[in-house]
Amino acid sequence: MAQAAFRTTCAGCGAPYRDPRLLPCLHTACASCAASGPCPVCTAALPPGAAAGDLPRNLLVANVLTRAALAAGPASPTPPPCAVCCPPPPLTGPDRAKPPLAAPPPSAAASYACSQCAYLLCETHARAHAAAAATGRHTLAVLHSDDLPPVHAPALCGRHQPSDADNAPPLPRSAAGPLPLELYCYSCSELVCSLCVVGAHRGCDVRPVDEAAGDTASALVGLRGELFALANAFSACADTATAAQDRLTASAGQAVTAIDLAFDAVFEALVARKSALIRELESQRAARASTLAAAHHDAMQSHARAASAAAFLGLALEQANPPELLALAPSMTARADTLLATEAAVDVGTSADTQFTLALDPTPAVTAIASLGALLPPTSAPQAAAQLAAHPREPHEPSFRSPSHRVAPSPASSSAPHAPLSHAGPTTLVPDGQSPGRRRIDVVRPRKVWGKYGRALGQFRAPAGIACDAVTGNLVLADKDNSRLVVLDPYGVFLGTVDGGGALRAPTGVALDQSRYYVSDSGCHCVWVLSRESGDVEHVWGSPGSGNGELASPQGVLLLPDGSGTLAIADSGNARIQLFDSSGLFSHKISGLAVSGTELRRPFGLAWLGAGDAEAASGAATPALLVSDLAGGRILAFNMDGTAHALHAQLAGLDLVSPAGLGLLGQRYLLVADYTSHCVVACELASGKSVRFGGHGTAPGLFVNPIDLVVGGRHAAAVVVVDHSNARLQALDLHSALHSVLG
Repeated sequence: MAQAAFRTTCAGCGAPYRDPRLLPCLHTACASCAASGPCPVCTAALPPGAAAGDLPRNLLVANVLTRAALAAGPASPTPPPCAVCCPPPPLTGPDRAKPPLAAPPPSAAASYACSQCAYLLCETHARAHAAAAATGRHTLAVLHSDDLPPVHAPALCGRHQPSDADNAPPLPRSAAGPLPLELYCYSCSELVCSLCVVGAHRGCDVRPVDEAAGDTASALVGLRGELFALANAFSACADTATAAQDRLTASAGQAVTAIDLAFDAVFEALVARKSALIRELESQRAARASTLAAAHHDAMQSHARAASAAAFLGLALEQANPPELLALAPSMTARADTLLATEAAVDVGTSADTQFTLALDPTPAVTAIASLGALLPPTSAPQAAAQLAAHPREPHEPSFRSPSHRVAPSPASSSAPHAPLSHAGPTTLVPDGQSPGRRRIDVVRPRKVWGKYGRALGQFRAPAGIACDAVTGNLVLADKDNSRLVVLDPYGVFLGTVDGGGALRAPTGVALDQSRYYVSDSGCHCVWVLSRESGDVEHVWGSPGSGNGELASPQGVLLLPDGSGTLAIADSGNARIQLFDSSGLFSHKISGLAVSGTELRRPFGLAWLGAGDAEAASGAATPALLVSDLAGGRILAFNMDGTAHALHAQLAGLDLVSPAGLGLLGQRYLLVADYTSHCVVACELASGKSVRFGGHGTAPGLFVNPIDLVVGGRHAAAVVVVDHSNARLQALDLHSALHSVLG
């Protein structure tokens, strides 16, 4: 009965209210009627600028219409239209005539009613209403047919159900059913119904679901804004970091450039300082050389006077032998022995490159002669003077010798009654091949000496073979007892080691090309082929034995420079030379047995003399393979077919003890490391003249068992000698020394 007091039709259009709006005059009209003109009841106009959409909805009228539609049921003659499909038509004409109320099409008839929005909706828009995020929790009720499927299962309160809840329909048709959850409790964070507000949630902060949804949406919008702000801040930080990284990169580039410039400046300063020091040392060396030359000249004159006095004394003793001389013989012998002992221990001077060992001033000998003057016959002095005039003596030639070198008495003077006194006579040391006299040994100060005994980097244990890279000038040394190869730059700076992954046992010889190392191993009796890039083993040539292609204690290896890739191996234990082709297959062997006088006993070092150089040295325009025979004490020259080369006879005359490593200096000189003589012998191939350098000792320029040598390093004229027992390398400039000695 209370519902009859409400008007259910619009005064403007005469149809049931569609979206009823409350006008400022407190009358109700459809939203379209309110937008089309003044109030249809009192003709009051809307405020200026006001729109119908801004007017509040009359929820009381909307709820009454909804409940009336629910109460009408299927017997209603005219189904209400859908508020979305059939909006009210606009008013026409100045008199605002009411259009007739026509039944909506079947597809636009309302089948559901929303209890919260007071909208009548068809099935299509009811499903859209239930799927929307803002209206998904609203309660939809069926209007006409129970056969229609439920669009949305309303959220009902579990605390306030009717007594016959088991028999209640799925969607209630009246307010007598379960109460929907239309409110939200902020205090308990849950949905409640209207009875819960006056019950368990009394005193809580309870608000409508729409308001709570709006608050939640506002909070989500705020969170979204905060997230966008954080994203913008992160982007700004990323931009700042990128800019900082760019600045750091630019600063690093500038720092690297500055370091490079500073390094270049320091390097240039060091080079300039080095040049200044070299010039200063050269000037000091020249000054010392001048001083020593003057001292040497004075010493030679004193030596000549002592030799003349000794000769005079010997002649006097031969011609006169009175009893009084026999009484003075012990004192004369004691004076002579004192003179010899002092001579053997005194060095007149030392320079940067050479050491001069000279005779003493002959004062004791002159004193001894003066003491005998009264005892000699009157004719002794004239006869001695005549003897000296008939056989004049040459001044003593300078001798570049080690301090340990001592002059031994000649065979002619050893038979004299007083051998120590005649020992003080002159002994001229000349290059080998120039005279049958004594051998001459020169000591050349090395440019650089590096290495010592040990296992660490830069240390060696029993260094053996050595090779030089013709392109880079790097040196490769076979460090035998350390079972490795040591690679050095042209200045002797350590670059690294190669051990073939632990395959090397006792490397003795080494040769190389652009991509490989060829290492003879006397412990494994084979030749290892190693990669220069990785240091790993690529191939193994040869095996232990005495047959063809088998090796026993291989020593020197030589890669023939004729472009064939042939490798010559000194098969020392089998007394032969074996040649392998580029694929590692046995080619042929040279044993020297085919020619008498060329038998090999223990081949050690190898060298190759090209056809042009061999023709200049011997007249035979065929290349020569030079082999050092360590046990035979000689150098042999072979043709590639195993026959003796024309150079063989010329080299056979060299005075050698145990030749080991071989090398060629400018294709003019043959260099031989004489192992047990502790020296390096240089032979001029064209003339056969030779000279020795070094001597036994540990000082720079001296050797203990030199075993190999190579021409190369920093300059082409530098000769690097492997000082085997001293566990070091010495770089010598023999070119200028040979030029000054041999011309």
